[in-house]
Amino acid sequence: MTLPSIASARAFAEPVWRVPTQKLPGLAWKPRRTGAPVLDRRGGQVLVGAADGLWALDALTGDKLWRLPTADPIAGTPLLNAAGSTVTFADGGGVVQTLGLGDGKPRWARPATLDAVVWAPLVSDGMRLYAVVEPGSLFAIEATTGKPLWRRAVPGGRDFLAEGTGAPTVHGESVIAGLGDGNLVVLNGRDGGVVWTRDLAGAGDGPPDVDTTPLVMQGADGKAFVVAASQRSGLYALALEDGEVRWHRKGEGYQTPLRSGDELLLVDGDHRLLALAATDGKLRAGRHLDGEPSGALALWHKLLLVAAGDGLWLLNSADLQTRGRIVDPYGFAAAPCLDGDDAWIIGNDGTVWAMRLREP
Repeated sequence: MTLPSIASARAFAEPVWRVPTQKLPGLAWKPRRTGAPVLDRRGGQVLVGAADGLWALDALTGDKLWRLPTADPIAGTPLLNAAGSTVTFADGGGVVQTLGLGDGKPRWARPATLDAVVWAPLVSDGMRLYAVVEPGSLFAIEATTGKPLWRRAVPGGRDFLAEGTGAPTVHGESVIAGLGDGNLVVLNGRDGGVVWTRDLAGAGDGPPDVDTTPLVMQGADGKAFVVAASQRSGLYALALEDGEVRWHRKGEGYQTPLRSGDELLLVDGDHRLLALAATDGKLRAGRHLDGEPSGALALWHKLLLVAAGDGLWLLNSADLQTRGRIVDPYGFAAAPCLDGDDAWIIGNDGTVWAMRLREP
């Protein structure tokens, strides 16, 4: 463990500790660590998916409490169960495991093996775990045993895949997910039965993947709608009841939106940061941000944290003007884990940072 010094333009964080989880060959290699750390408040530890396994670090000191090695890197954010007793994760080889938070020991008789690449975080409805795997199929796994329950598969092969990190979304008894064939699907979580499906692929040469995490919102009319994007055809708001299009904003490469009041904050394929009206998708504010923002966003009070290839940015959420910046040569692709003014984030070089945030 080493205490970092933060090279900064108007720094907005006080360094507490940092812990490297891997040794890189040099700056010429540009990795991306997309899974955010998660905080186990009861145990006072931070869980981090790294290139060599799952790490449990003391939240206050950064001391390593335990580590479970994995054969493949962990790309998604670890998932804590509602009771705060276990953590579940998938590695890049499709191996899913549930561990006890206190000791890091397996809780299933054997890991679940999905035989597919898993980039996105897992989600749960308490009884089942859901995983999106390449090329955009959806798996359901029994949460208590790891037994595979059902799979919604994308037919046919793909020569090119967009490496999206969009997770499924659980809403009531349904699970909503974007697939690699350009469809957004709403399924019955119990058996995988189709409630409705909507083709968002559109026309064009780019990948059709719907690989954002679906965002469910309530409209002014009291009816729920879901926001999701296809890589090549744009951002859509669809009625949750039947998939009817409420609005559509054209464009490529939209990332998962973050809700801020009645606005959607997100990054597009041109690395522009946008604030859109959630009611109709119209632009309220926008700007280009140096350093290629990854699309990972988080709200701290009324300010916006943006992970980017050159560091971490702090902006006003209303007008997107810069308030502060932390410079890092590898940058960040993952969103920070926030608890009040405390933050934990993993850098693209595999270094886990703990910081105390402050307004600049």
